Amino acid sequence: MSVYNIPRGSMQKYIDSLLEQLRSKAYSKGSITNYRLMLKSLCRFMETHCVDTYSSAVGRAFVASDDRIVTCSKAFPGTVIRRFEDHIQGKWQLKRTKEPVLLSEQHEHILAEYLAKAVSDGNSGSTVGKKRKLCGKFLNYLEQMSCRDICCTKTELIFKVYAQFGRSDRYAIKHFLKYLYKNGNMRIGIHALLPHSHQPQPLPTAYSEEEIRELEDAVETSTELGIRDYSIILLATRYGLRACDIAKLRFNEINFETYHIKLIQQKTGVVWERELLPEAGDALQNYISHARPASDSDYVFLSTLAPCRRMTAEGVSSCVRRYLRKADIDTTGKKSGAHAMRSSFASSMINNGYDPVIVREILGHKDPEAIRHYARINIGKLRECAIPVPEPQGLFASFLGWEAKK
Repeated sequence: MSVYNIPRGSMQKYIDSLLEQLRSKAYSKGSITNYRLMLKSLCRFMETHCVDTYSSAVGRAFVASDDRIVTCSKAFPGTVIRRFEDHIQGKWQLKRTKEPVLLSEQHEHILAEYLAKAVSDGNSGSTVGKKRKLCGKFLNYLEQMSCRDICCTKTELIFKVYAQFGRSDRYAIKHFLKYLYKNGNMRIGIHALLPHSHQPQPLPTAYSEEEIRELEDAVETSTELGIRDYSIILLATRYGLRACDIAKLRFNEINFETYHIKLIQQKTGVVWERELLPEAGDALQNYISHARPASDSDYVFLSTLAPCRRMTAEGVSSCVRRYLRKADIDTTGKKSGAHAMRSSFASSMINNGYDPVIVREILGHKDPEAIRHYARINIGKLRECAIPVPEPQGLFASFLGWEAKK
């Protein structure tokens, strides 16, 4: 950790320098004013508590206090302090990376072998990253309870730590313990004794084709924000692209000469290539030419507010939700993000008679079973499979008070 001690009399020089840097990064006047007021609060905090030099400890104390002269979100004071301290050190980080979990050498070796196996099994980078995070956290919890060797850990302790994880995260821990048992690291198959974490798969959300049209029509393309959002909406509704693939779409993945899109899917690593539909292509060209902020970023979609960074998957889903509300489409009991457009796209194709194999290829799924659950909401096809209910007989008929038709 960097050490610095800034005399209170020199604070204003650093503050002015940071505010000037924010201006150069095209921060809005309102944002710069909020930074200035928050840093002014910091100086007043130091004066009130007779602190002569600023250090990271002073910054933490300020964030934990309520000594502010500006109304703000809970996270904003921490953001300002981190930005200020980065500026003192001559750094500029749009997003801070979290410190990795520190493990004992033995546990680090076991985890590295498990993750190498996951990679060889074809797990995507995001899946391996999630396993690293969850299993590292699991091992770290054990070490905090004085367990230095998971191979010799008591069953009760593993149950205790396992219970601290949410239901949706337990699958990774269970899979990790299963690997350790099969690999000979553990003598007992503890994974088989742990509570089952599987949840029934819910029916996928599906909006009707009419609702999808209403969603697309709700986008106002007379503004730069609307022009960008319309391109995003079309990629979600006309192609069923995942939010992460839309957010990370790059210029070299779009060919306006051949009117094609070709990208590698973030989740599966599978190449996805399709013809660029005229309306989607026109919307993309309109955004790039007239509404995209000036930037040398390789990513197509950027935020509209400074700093104009790449959009996130959550930003793409928020965009879809915003226009579902604007179109006054009922989302009660339904998902309303970008993935809802993907499931609606798949369900619409199946309802219109497309072969599930073709739908799977269009969506870019690797698993042949991946789209089976979409067929469950094909009500029309399910009705064709209905069989007549036989008339009750014997005691059951008497219990119902049934009288057979003559």
